Amino acid sequence: MDTTHRTAWVDLCWRLIPLETPCIVRRCAHCNAPRRFASTGKFRLNAQQRRLDVWLLYRCVACEATWKHPVFERCAPEDIGDDLYARLLRNDPETARTYAFDVAALRNGGGQVDEGVPFRVEASPLASACAAGGWRITLDLSLPCSVRLDRLLVHMLGVSRTQVRRWATDGKLIVPPEDRRALSRSVRHGQILLIHSDGLAKSVS
Repeated sequence: MDTTHRTAWVDLCWRLIPLETPCIVRRCAHCNAPRRFASTGKFRLNAQQRRLDVWLLYRCVACEATWKHPVFERCAPEDIGDDLYARLLRNDPETARTYAFDVAALRNGGGQVDEGVPFRVEASPLASACAAGGWRITLDLSLPCSVRLDRLLVHMLGVSRTQVRRWATDGKLIVPPEDRRALSRSVRHGQILLIHSDGLAKSVS
């Protein structure tokens, strides 16, 4: 019988915070080979009459050759707005970070986006769940960050990958909708993990 809805879950949130912006993998003209390009956090602006081009600059991690990711192309200044224009001119870090995390736009630029960046996790303590039926953990990936689910659980719970997979096999770890391949896939924003406390307290204490 399915007891998922009758279990007294303790609701927790794991917020994954990337420590770096994603790199772009594309062919470097100088290296003559595919290379990772990292954001410099700087913009380049070019105005021709009343048309403005804006790029976010990337640099090859091997040779430091540059690549320009288009942010605005042939755009009228009033379409950008005074506030954003001022931030672009002064290379505002948060503005550069926002564009560097726009994965859809980066992919449209013709490169492969490498989201496997270092990250940290903001999370509530797990100990209080031992008195309840288990943990219902919601993953918050407001900014893209690529990490396999089993590796995240190993990192957060301090157990082996074998143990994590045993929990899944024994029904102590559920990833709705139930998918046996979920552990080997990258985590998703809003993903929910159900971990029964029965039999797990010693492993995560």
